[in-house]
Amino acid sequence: MKIMNRGEFIKLPCALYGIYRDSYIDNISIKGRSIIFKNGEGNDFLSCPLSDSVKCQNEGDLSDKYKDAKEKDISLEINWELFSRDGLFEYNDLYAVFEKGDIEKLIKTLKEVVENNGK
Repeated sequence: MKIMNRGEFIKLPCALYGIYRDSYIDNISIKGRSIIFKNGEGNDFLSCPLSDSVKCQNEGDLSDKYKDAKEKDISLEINWELFSRDGLFEYNDLYAVFEKGDIEKLIKTLKEVVENNGK
């Protein structure tokens, strides 16, 4: 894992990353393409959070889906194609970027989870 500032991070074509905090990594997400404005200010990027990508129509629908999952023991459908603009423009944020070896180990672990999950 490598810690990067926004200038370095925005140059990446894609990444698995989290926001670096002093004692933890927050909001692990997949980075999509960068949005570079012509004037060079306000650079942004697309991202898909791993923990908050439930397929839904709107926030009310999302709330209903979470309630149903809890009360009716149903599975929630995840939308891994749900990329949206970060839009926060937090220029002082640092990003913890998972490197190739980290991702390969994660994939191996996820394959083991799939093999042992039974669903």
